[in-house]
Amino acid sequence: METLSDWLLSLPLQQIPYQAVLDLVDNKMKISGVFLGAELRWVGCQGSRPGLRGYPCSLWTLFHVLTVQHEATPTALDNTGLEDKAAPVLQVMRRYIRTFFGCKECGQHFEQAAAASMDEVKSGEEEVLWLWNQHNRVNTRLAGSLSDDPLFPKAAWPSPALCPACHEEKNGVHVWNRDNVLRFLRHHYGASNLSPRYSLSPPQLPAAPGPAQTRPPQEERPAAGGGERRAEEQPEPRPELPAPRQQEEKKKKEEVLGRGEGGVWILGLGFNSVDMSLCVVLYVSSCLFLMLLFFFFKVRSRRWKLRHSRLYV
Repeated sequence: METLSDWLLSLPLQQIPYQAVLDLVDNKMKISGVFLGAELRWVGCQGSRPGLRGYPCSLWTLFHVLTVQHEATPTALDNTGLEDKAAPVLQVMRRYIRTFFGCKECGQHFEQAAAASMDEVKSGEEEVLWLWNQHNRVNTRLAGSLSDDPLFPKAAWPSPALCPACHEEKNGVHVWNRDNVLRFLRHHYGASNLSPRYSLSPPQLPAAPGPAQTRPPQEERPAAGGGERRAEEQPEPRPELPAPRQQEEKKKKEEVLGRGEGGVWILGLGFNSVDMSLCVVLYVSSCLFLMLLFFFFKVRSRRWKLRHSRLYV
């Protein structure tokens, strides 16, 4: 998506061929790292079998992280047009699910919940808790359904084992301690609990000034998995590519965004619309020439056979 966005922004809209956009989305050049392979393995949302967890789980995780980060650093949205709006992350999530989410029924349920109570959210804390509450409602509704993973059953989260202080009992009825829930969510989805282990380019922290550090590096914390109910195995990290290979991959990606002076370049192949037209003309001409040669030799061989038969007669 980043490659597609960069390429679209680099060209005037009126000069982008429709087929070129399709070719880039489908990645017909098969550039490594630009497209998703047939086998997709999730880090924190891997289901017990294909079709379970995966993308919906990762989407919940993403927006949980965004709500917590927005509460921690609200100035991050300055000059975006969203800084003066209440619950900007929830509004963006609402529009995304309404437009792009593949499950139409799920989108309708979320739209109903948003229309009923999203306008009541006025602060960052309420934004974090509103999304957490809606996520638990969805888990309750889908518990035991076909989309429920038997190894990771949908239930109210966080569980008592994960956050004992989040659960209370009043008059024999279970209630949530929302202050402790908020504190737990801030830690679980906070920046300090996110691991860059599986990111393509982990951010480099600046070195502390002074003499060489003698403290050993701390172990990485596991990645925060959205909607996780249990700890699960993490796949092996992707091996780092050697420097020449990285440069080659970078060069290939840059070629995707290439553009020449004579017109719009088609996916970095060096062909513009005029070149493509010439290729088509040459291709058709070659086909016609080969057909003429075929018929010429066909007729000639037939005449030779007739002449040869007359000599024998």
